[in-house]
Amino acid sequence: ESEDLLSIGASAHRLTESDAAPMRKALADAVGRRLDTTKELRVYSVNIEGHDLLIFQRAFQDWSSKPAYAGPNSLNFEEVFALGSMDNGKFQILHWKENTGDDNEQILGVIHLRGGHDFLVSASSNPEGNDYRVYGYRNGKLLIIFQGGGGGC
Repeated sequence: ESEDLLSIGASAHRLTESDAAPMRKALADAVGRRLDTTKELRVYSVNIEGHDLLIFQRAFQDWSSKPAYAGPNSLNFEEVFALGSMDNGKFQILHWKENTGDDNEQILGVIHLRGGHDFLVSASSNPEGNDYRVYGYRNGKLLIIFQGGGGGC
């Protein structure tokens, strides 16, 4: 209803396997033991307000049907949702979703406002409902600008 507030901008795009491989390694180097494996880890690239971000995501449907799956609390595969950027060949973590067992966060898209602000929107599903998170920059720092939802969504 408020088309005059929105503008068309670049969306998040998934990196090819060859482009994603060095990014996965950089993430593994940055997080160390917090990351179980880089297997089935999707990598997306997006520009939010002039900041080039990488999004790492491994959601339930990415690995639930794989033979190695041993349940949502398995040490073999944990759901992953991380945001960051590359700085001099090293990955800088800006947001790391702690594993919350059954919380499955995935990107939905990017909102571009005519006023110049951009926001990354994600959905996080769990057995009780859905939560939505909106990430954006405030004073040069990536923050969760909005989080809401629950059983009614």
